[in-house]
Amino acid sequence: MKPLLLLLFALPVFAVDGLDLSQVQKIVFVGDGSTIKLATDDAQPYRLQQERGWLFRDHCQVTQSLSQNVLTVGVKVNGSYPLSHCQLTFRANLPPLRQIEILQGANSVDAQGQYDRFILSSGASKIKFFGSAKVLALQGVALKADVRLAGRQPRGQVMVDGKLASVYLGIERRAAVDYRLQGKMSSFDCGWQNQSGAPLRVDVNGEYIQATLAYL
Repeated sequence: MKPLLLLLFALPVFAVDGLDLSQVQKIVFVGDGSTIKLATDDAQPYRLQQERGWLFRDHCQVTQSLSQNVLTVGVKVNGSYPLSHCQLTFRANLPPLRQIEILQGANSVDAQGQYDRFILSSGASKIKFFGSAKVLALQGVALKADVRLAGRQPRGQVMVDGKLASVYLGIERRAAVDYRLQGKMSSFDCGWQNQSGAPLRVDVNGEYIQATLAYL
């Protein structure tokens, strides 16, 4: 019976109620870290929900505040417990063209949809992004990014800056892009044609960075 009980205790606990996001213009995630799953699906309710592991109650705290349609959600690990004990996942479905800002120590992010501004600044981060944003800025000391921009001609600005980073950037073959690549000890695999003044501007900077720029 003991192995079965341990398995049951390890299953995630889903929050029954979520927070209405229909009027929220921006979500800011702060604190030690979490898993974040984002979407802009108008066929689903616009809500923020939490998925908590069984250790969460003793090891973590979540704070949230709403001011002028900006929702700030914080995660703090109690004492000297490792972040892995939090086992916290945020699931947010927002109306299109809202803003996201992620300022955490460490996280895993999966984002799909259409955003106005999408800003990520973390110590360590793994992000998968599929969709569009007028501004997409990813920064981290340790960063792994898989970004695939939707649409025949994405517009706006993509900025990636990582000290130690592995980056994949994909766009449609017919899309025009104006890009700049800089890195001290870096390698770039670029399959894009560079077109000055294109509607999409991409800047990739890093110290130890491996970046692939490819057509989808």
